[in-house]
Amino acid sequence: MTGLSAAAKAIDFAVYGPGPGATRRDMAAAALRAAADQVVPCGPKPSANSDFHLMNWTKSLDQYYQRQQTRDELLAIADELEGYVPQ
Repeated sequence: MTGLSAAAKAIDFAVYGPGPGATRRDMAAAALRAAADQVVPCGPKPSANSDFHLMNWTKSLDQYYQRQQTRDELLAIADELEGYVPQ
């Protein structure tokens, strides 16, 4: 069997790599953060100064904002898991 891909390694570390005392919620949050980093990495915002045609630039900008929204939603779930205190 070959080694794990970078994405699988990130998730594997998120689940098995946290230090002692990490809760399941901490591990789930870490896995979500790793998934966000692998699936929707934080990339540079498209520049209007490039050679893009306006239509292509607008489409690239829309895609950028959609990726950022998806990433923010995943990270918000991770934040919620990390901040949750059962009552």
